[in-house]
Amino acid sequence: MLVVIALTGYAAVALWTAHCVFARQRAAFLARRAQGSSDAAGERQFQRQEREQAKAIALLVGCSWPVSAPLLLARRLVAVAVLHQAPAAPQAPAAQRAPEAQRERRIQELERELGLDLAPGVAEPDAQGA
Repeated sequence: MLVVIALTGYAAVALWTAHCVFARQRAAFLARRAQGSSDAAGERQFQRQEREQAKAIALLVGCSWPVSAPLLLARRLVAVAVLHQAPAAPQAPAAQRAPEAQRERRIQELERELGLDLAPGVAEPDAQGA
């Protein structure tokens, strides 16, 4: 009786693993072929070109589930951990950290270098003519 339960459990996990691998291969194929074609056309192309190969690979991976299932689960856990990882506090750029006086000095310095410095009483050209 114990052997039957063990074989049933092995077969159930093997089928689950094969199903997951087949679904992943199908989704990857459809994602690669999605540019410019409809979903139905991509599905027909998968059925015609890739289904048998995907089934064979899924069967092999399913039969070797003691190795492949933990790897599939670990991959999913790592992906979830990376995707849901709290983003680090963004560093403010140096211009935002600088005090207002330093920014004003830097702006004036750059205006002088470009020849845009205006006398204190002179209005900007846009304000005069417009």
